Amino acid sequence: NDLAKSLTSFGFGWTLGFNVSSALVNVSQMPLVVMPYLGGKYGYGKTNSAIGNAVKVFLGSGLKRTVEMTAPRDGKTTTEARGFYSLSNHNFDAKGTPKEVKRLKELFLLGDKYGLFDSSMVNDMLESGPRETALDKATKFSGIFFHHGERMNRQVSLMASYNLELDRMAKEKKVDIDALTSADRTAAAEEAVRLTELLNGGASVGTAPLLAKNSIGKVMFMYKRYAASMYYMMFRTAKEALKGETKPVREAALRQLLGIVGMAGILAGVQGLPLMGMIIMLANLVFDDEEDDAETRLRKFFDEGMYNGALNYLLGVNVASRIGLTDLLIQNTGYKDQASTVEQILALIGGPVYGVSTRVLEGAEEVFDGQIQRGIEKMLPTGLSNALKSIRYATEGANTRRGDPIVGEMSYANVMGQFFGFAPAEYTRQLEINANIKGIDRAVAEKRTKLLRQYYVAMRMGDVAEAESIMEEMLKFSRRHPGVAITASTILKSMKQHMRTTATMYHGITLSKGMMPALMA
Repeated sequence: NDLAKSLTSFGFGWTLGFNVSSALVNVSQMPLVVMPYLGGKYGYGKTNSAIGNAVKVFLGSGLKRTVEMTAPRDGKTTTEARGFYSLSNHNFDAKGTPKEVKRLKELFLLGDKYGLFDSSMVNDMLESGPRETALDKATKFSGIFFHHGERMNRQVSLMASYNLELDRMAKEKKVDIDALTSADRTAAAEEAVRLTELLNGGASVGTAPLLAKNSIGKVMFMYKRYAASMYYMMFRTAKEALKGETKPVREAALRQLLGIVGMAGILAGVQGLPLMGMIIMLANLVFDDEEDDAETRLRKFFDEGMYNGALNYLLGVNVASRIGLTDLLIQNTGYKDQASTVEQILALIGGPVYGVSTRVLEGAEEVFDGQIQRGIEKMLPTGLSNALKSIRYATEGANTRRGDPIVGEMSYANVMGQFFGFAPAEYTRQLEINANIKGIDRAVAEKRTKLLRQYYVAMRMGDVAEAESIMEEMLKFSRRHPGVAITASTILKSMKQHMRTTATMYHGITLSKGMMPALMA
């Protein structure tokens, strides 16, 4: 319905609209998923060559194409139309067209029949039908980078898969590729379409999960259709590796799975491996709040380079957390946000729309509190917010709200990376370290306070056995944290403070000493 369309338009515009970094991250689909999957099936050398040739054909298609007019004009039945790079821009029957392009005619005919050359998840997500509002038009325009990046991914995948399948057929039949029949080429094109949909996710809402095919699901599953597609692809490949019909099928599936995991490890590091987010979450259930979390343990064991991958290490910007194949359905910020369970459920149900709404409200609160620049940063769409952050980093550095530095001076590369939407890797790393350290510090302080309070209550109620049990816990706590050990003097001071608090309580509440006369008047 119209409300769902407006909400998704709003959510997209504030998160991915004019966000160059998201479009660049989208292109990582080729080395991260498409190349290792096709490589496992057809061979990595052939796959790399096929992808390279497909990119050349795509970029060599130009920005114009010949289209048929609905009615002849001046004796002409065709005209030139402007557009973006696309396989459909090529004239397959024209003289001088390279042989490798002419070979793609059957693929073009099938792709044109299915409407594949201008399709993308973004385009389908923002499809508004005949009642397109100004907001719909503006949002679609803001998604131009993401849409065309996805179009390139799909078309390069199509062409590479098609040429690899033709080569496989020709070798199997022991003939030259050009000697293959039209039926063979059509079969190869069908296989290329299947592989492209599998490796990039279905662009049509018809291929979305059942829950995403209604108005509420459209909002909830915004950006999650890709996640569902990738998990399906990986589990399907794992199943084939274990239970494939033949040994060659099982071996190919195993190569594909290892290739995808390997590329995720190289590009996004240990933290970007498939299902690593779930493993970390389960590990954190076992670890105590008073010790390092699973992420920190992994970081210390593997060091930063292996933990966050080659791109973070080489580029100095945080790319790994956005291209990894983990936390696809439920994003983890890594900064241990202290959100309540209800807020986490609302974020899961409301998706990006809920997240954007809370960001705007938080930004408005910061503006009213005097943090005008930071408040505006939060309220603006991400594309504009990134630009404002880069200006702040260039002029002030990465500081806390009270002006204390979080990391050292920002380089020009860091500032430019932030301008395009890539946060400095050192900055995000320090935030994660700070969150872990502060979490431990808070947990230890809360445990200390809790033990002292429990001891006071037990003694006040005359429960000696409980007091002795709590004393044992205090001894364990002190051995574990000698820097904040609970000593006899600590207990004595705490007991006196609790008694003073009890004596000055007003009907169950505590009031500050300075305000008490005015409040009691």
